[in-house]
Amino acid sequence: MSGPTAAHILTVHPPVASPALAPLPAVDHPAVAAPRMPSLEPYDANLDFYAEFLLTPEHLQKALTCIAARKTRGDYRQAGSATGHRLMDLSTNRSHWQARIAAVDQILAICRDKRLYDPPDGVKALADLREPLHLASLAYYPTQIGWGTFDHPQCNDPDWLVSFPQDTNSNPFTAFCETRFTSKLGQSGGHILLLWVATRDQLPAAATMAAYAKKMRPALPVAAVGEADLVAYLREFTDTRISAPDDGLADRLAQLALAAEGSSFLQMETGPARESSEIYLTPTRIAALDLRPGHFPTGRPAGSANGIDACREVASGRGAIIRVAGDFAKYFDNCACPASSEDGACALGIRTELHEACQDIDGHDLYRAEVKLVIWQAPQGSAAALKAIFWQFSRAGIWNHLVLPAHASNPLADTLGSFAAANPNIVHSWEMAPFIGAASRNDAGTQDPEVYQRVQKLPGRSLWQCLYDPVHLLLYLQKHGREKVMRWRVTDDSREVYTLGSQLAYHYREPARLPAGYLDEICDMVADGGSVNMERVRSSLARAFLIAYAVEDGVIVGNSSLKNPRPEYIETVNRQSGLDLTHYVERGYTSVRPEYRGMGIGARLLGGLTKRAVQRRVFSVISEDNEAARKMALRNRTRQVAEYYSPRLEKHVGIWIPESMLDET
Repeated sequence: MSGPTAAHILTVHPPVASPALAPLPAVDHPAVAAPRMPSLEPYDANLDFYAEFLLTPEHLQKALTCIAARKTRGDYRQAGSATGHRLMDLSTNRSHWQARIAAVDQILAICRDKRLYDPPDGVKALADLREPLHLASLAYYPTQIGWGTFDHPQCNDPDWLVSFPQDTNSNPFTAFCETRFTSKLGQSGGHILLLWVATRDQLPAAATMAAYAKKMRPALPVAAVGEADLVAYLREFTDTRISAPDDGLADRLAQLALAAEGSSFLQMETGPARESSEIYLTPTRIAALDLRPGHFPTGRPAGSANGIDACREVASGRGAIIRVAGDFAKYFDNCACPASSEDGACALGIRTELHEACQDIDGHDLYRAEVKLVIWQAPQGSAAALKAIFWQFSRAGIWNHLVLPAHASNPLADTLGSFAAANPNIVHSWEMAPFIGAASRNDAGTQDPEVYQRVQKLPGRSLWQCLYDPVHLLLYLQKHGREKVMRWRVTDDSREVYTLGSQLAYHYREPARLPAGYLDEICDMVADGGSVNMERVRSSLARAFLIAYAVEDGVIVGNSSLKNPRPEYIETVNRQSGLDLTHYVERGYTSVRPEYRGMGIGARLLGGLTKRAVQRRVFSVISEDNEAARKMALRNRTRQVAEYYSPRLEKHVGIWIPESMLDET
């Protein structure tokens, strides 16, 4: 082709999104291969924003100057307590912040190499990145910029977005356009600016970049591509908006370019997409893919009979987080064996809606296809059915992450949230869905689960709470395995990582010999367990034959006991069943903290108590409708030997005795 440089489209992934997740926008859409399409130049402005602008020592030093000037002007007078605390810390601990600024390049280097996989170094680097982000946010107050999140008190107001590009105080993207985007805009010589918008967090930057492009190159056609409800917000800033599902992407872009450049566009040859040399903030490149029919940003990659195989091909065998519809089993039909890479097979994560139809999906098929993580969101259906899905996927070896809807009143979300908090070995992590405009949005999902609140708090927090990007969680699961990640816990200063259960100590004592305060703590453990009438718990434990408890790091994590049955209870059982419990002790009040379940702590406590029963025989009481407890008793070689009716419980209960003691009965 003769004439000037061939036209192309500058395809932009705007801030703010995860700087660890590699987008594959228009370059992978089937429309790119359409006749007469010019070449595409992908530009990840989001990665550029974080790595080359926001989180650089030069910009953070400018942020300090900006904060001082805004403080003098009184811009922070209406700020909340968190902002006030940071401003005070900035004034009194300036050397600490200067050290953080000086270390930011080193922190980003850790995020990009294999040191991120080492729990102490990797977790500390991710924690240390929060402070530079807080510092940058102070400079653009009241805007808050997190890792992949943008928030502003007015971002729910459509009129606010129209005026935001002209905001000289709280808009971080104006300076980004002037220092970074301007050179890309000038070098590209593109005939079209294509803004590929996937989330609401990208709208403020997309609006600012579109306005800046029109200011610098008024004749440049600007298009926004994405879901209809998103790109509609950009009507004031763009010449056209292309929403999914839309089969006319190539024609729409051709018409746009023709209007701006004339007939020469029709004579241009199709050019290849330019290679990107971007290095994401993760050791392994993880791609963002979308297999939902007709959806952006990627659609289903062309030329492959199987969606998952296509994803592996596009992700170059390294990894991907795939957005799928609820009925996603079909993507795994006839799936090829995973391709191996230097660090093992291609790691896959799935993001999808949680509803009852997912019961038909075999979690083992997903696990064999190297799916390590499923992110469940927008739950619908019966709580019992959804819990069964969690069980099924957990048994298959998959990590369940639950995103709960951020609604003021949602009974299903409340039920699932309680289930997740009480069963971290089934629902392994959880978070609240971002609530646009909420001041605490960047920290959503990092609080301790609302269970076992009466007892002493466990030190630190679960490691998954420090891996606030699904990319990092997926990579940790691939590198270390689910069981390790599930048991790792991080100290409050993020400097040490330890494994739950590695330092357990078991104790068996008479009530009178318990350390001070332990009887109260064990009563609280039983109460937090939630399945016992607490009316007689303390008196029964105080007169128990023996109490067992497991301790780690000074915290009681599990307990059980052998209770001396009350005389009136012995008489009731004897009268109804003919079984004399005079020389028996009852197993009871067994409780294990949720974080420690699945380690065999309860079984070891009960086994130790049985061995220490001396001349006493041991029994346990299980109601006829407690099928789970009955099955567990059978697995533990315990048999039912009698039954009686409990007026207090208003149902029949069984007396169960270990098989080893049956010959003595």
